[in-house]
Amino acid sequence: MWRLQVATEADHGQKNGDINNSVGTCLWKFDADAGTPQERAQVENLRDEFRRNRFHVKLSANRLLRMQMTRDNSDDTYDIKLTKEDRDVTKDVVTESLKRGLNYYSQLQAADGHWPCDMLGPLFIGPTMNEDGGWGLNVEGHSTMFSSVMNYLALRLMGENLEEQDDTERREALALAQKWIIDHGTAIAIPSWGKYLLAILGVYEWSGCNPVPPEFWLLPSFSPISPGKMLSFCRLVYLPLSYLYGKRFVGKTTKSIVRCLREELYTEPYEEIDWIKARDISAKVRENPSGDFTKMYRHATKGAWTFSAANQKWQVSDCTGEGLKAALLLSLLSPTIVGEKLSETNLHDAVNIILSIQSPNGGFPAWEPARASRWVESLNPIEFFEDTLIERERIMTYQKLVKPMSIKSTFIVNYLEPAGMQVYTNLDGERPHAVQTAWALLALIKAGQLERDAKPINRAVKTLINMQMPNGDFPQQENTGAFMRYCMLNYTSYRNIFPLWALGEYRSHVSFVP
Repeated sequence: MWRLQVATEADHGQKNGDINNSVGTCLWKFDADAGTPQERAQVENLRDEFRRNRFHVKLSANRLLRMQMTRDNSDDTYDIKLTKEDRDVTKDVVTESLKRGLNYYSQLQAADGHWPCDMLGPLFIGPTMNEDGGWGLNVEGHSTMFSSVMNYLALRLMGENLEEQDDTERREALALAQKWIIDHGTAIAIPSWGKYLLAILGVYEWSGCNPVPPEFWLLPSFSPISPGKMLSFCRLVYLPLSYLYGKRFVGKTTKSIVRCLREELYTEPYEEIDWIKARDISAKVRENPSGDFTKMYRHATKGAWTFSAANQKWQVSDCTGEGLKAALLLSLLSPTIVGEKLSETNLHDAVNIILSIQSPNGGFPAWEPARASRWVESLNPIEFFEDTLIERERIMTYQKLVKPMSIKSTFIVNYLEPAGMQVYTNLDGERPHAVQTAWALLALIKAGQLERDAKPINRAVKTLINMQMPNGDFPQQENTGAFMRYCMLNYTSYRNIFPLWALGEYRSHVSFVP
């Protein structure tokens, strides 16, 4: 039985540059003897249920984690449903919904005080196989050549075989994946990142890859296309890749598997492929970084909160804004309740890191200061992502920083017009989405909609309460985030945090009829 283990200071010494003894690190570990027979049977039932529905409900809903973390499964919870005919949402109903939701969410808290959860992002290798035999860029994504080839290769390298396979279902699944790749243009049609990885494996020629010369990294800092001005993610990908390209590196692999893959991934003999033509074919923190980080084009991190545990070390400005806001709110409570307050020095460090990232137009990038001009993005070599070459200001980051920092600028005003021109498509069947509904509720309440016309607010509150499960949880639905335009994210705690937040704001702002 798999169980989540949360690291504590007692688990690890200070190793490998760890700055907090791995506190907060979460690991899934398998223990064949863990749990009662009933719990193990429940786990198997959850696995079977997920497998049966994997093409229709692709997100895991974190059910194994929630089963482990919920300790008090009392029988006194009951379902509150509001029919469309109910005219009013009573204070008691909202209060009961909040109590159940908060009680459930408090059970998901780890012993050290944090809430562990997944952030499902660009799982190039790992998402569930789609019904058509391919894999998507994310768990819910349609099949793409990049992810399909990567997952097919991973399975083959781990020993899955098209012929010598006792499990008929697994053999047929692998054959379906190969068919998807062949039917959609073969591995020649994989985007550039995939071409590089295939070349490293020895099943694609380096001459079929667009150049990534290591000499590019010699460009001086005053150059408008200096690599030091590129987005941090982009640097992390292309710096090692340019070395491998310069060496025309091919890893040591078994000749038999390379020969088989060369036959399985293409429809023409490997030696006869026009690799030059294939180039352009593609299917549609408390401490700063170690060392002299400024020479590595890293921005300061002291005072920031990172995207994950502190050892991850990449500061994110909106994470820092949220952390600062939480610290300021906690400082208003008694130390006997919340413990020692964050020192003024730490608060000042957080303010300093936020101000150091702000752009001249008043906006805030996510990771580092925006260094390059916007036109540099037109040089983006990646076929399936946008906004990858340069850092830029983001509306989401701005709104999370203006309140704790009390910053005002024209950035938000300049952003309003293009944002208002966006067109959005509802879910199939006009189904409600708990997180999206909660976001809209929060925005409308803050904008004074209750004072103008409370009817849409009341309807949304009814929808949220009707969606709540008897134990206080909310259902896992579609993804709730994205980055680089086309890569979907799913934050598994959002389905609890934002509906409860919206219901709490509603309860504190509305004047209930006695």
